[in-house]
Amino acid sequence: MTDKPGRTGETGTEPQLDGDGENRAPVVVTGSKAVLQHPDARAQKDGICGDTIEFFLVLDGDRVADVGFKVVGCKNTLACAQAAALLVKGRNLAEAGSLASPRWIGEMVEALPEDSRHCLEHAAETMQLALEGAVVRTRDPWRKLYRKTF
Repeated sequence: MTDKPGRTGETGTEPQLDGDGENRAPVVVTGSKAVLQHPDARAQKDGICGDTIEFFLVLDGDRVADVGFKVVGCKNTLACAQAAALLVKGRNLAEAGSLASPRWIGEMVEALPEDSRHCLEHAAETMQLALEGAVVRTRDPWRKLYRKTF
């Protein structure tokens, strides 16, 4: 697996170019591991522009111990996903939920072009879905025993 933008990911697919010639290869980036094995929560969402973000959360009690993510999209979506991951890592779920918003992601990604502001919403919505799953997991820990294994 690779962690460099523009390279072929684990799926073996070749990078695709959108109409503007931008590279839309699967991009996997995180601090420690890319796609985290056995996450406690995960969420995937397609944006209005066709970009996809998938977040993986590992919990330690009610704290987000590690965050992994996978982005298939442009560099602006990647930057917003990375900012969202940095904002929630190490925080408790309540604090992470308030920080995973377009406002705070936008504070971290200051140079985002105006026509890519939808990437902020996309990253925030996807992270909120992952955090909601994490809250359910901490409230009902028995659910982890019944997660899909394939």
